[in-house]
Formats: sequence, structure tokens, C-alpha cells
Amino acid sequence: MGQDLCLKVTSETRFGTVEKLVQETLQSNKPDHTRLTLNTLDIYQRPDDTDHKQITFSVQLASYERTLTSKDLSALMEKVAAAAKEKRNAEQI
Repeated sequence: MGQDLCLKVTSETRFGTVEKLVQETLQSNKPDHTRLTLNTLDIYQRPDDTDHKQITFSVQLASYERTLTSKDLSALMEKVAAAAKEKRNAEQI
């Protein structure tokens, strides 16, 4: 099961700090007996907004024990978005 996550951060925010935060939050909150894959899809800065950039990640989650639902992944993504908001003042797009 997969879902994309787009975070809007200040243009000064380093990609590596956002990626590390997302990866750590996913790993510490993912359900037991699951496999998680995180890929970067895009880093985009709008021409009319040079103060911000948008970083889009693709998250894939698979369980070794059961079929996952969209609720499982959405709950995990909400935790990532909340952590990004708290620690990097990121806005989920």
C-alpha cells in the first residue's frame, strides 16, 4: 500500500533534515511486522514563492501478517505531518 506526502518548508530548510525527520518518524511509528520504503519523488520551488519549497515523498508500507487498509497508512502519515509541523514548521500540502 502506498501514499504520497508533500511537505512545504522554508527554502532554507535542508532536504536531508526533512528526509531524516520523515524516515525516523515513519520507523518509530510503523506497525509491527511491516516493511517500509521511502522514496523522494520531487523537490519543487514555485517561481512565485522563493521563500518556500515543496518536498514530495512516496511511502510504501507492507505487512507480513495482514492486509493493510488506507486507514493504517493515513494514521502513519498524520503522525509524520504532525512531527514535521512541530519540528520544521512544515505544512502538509
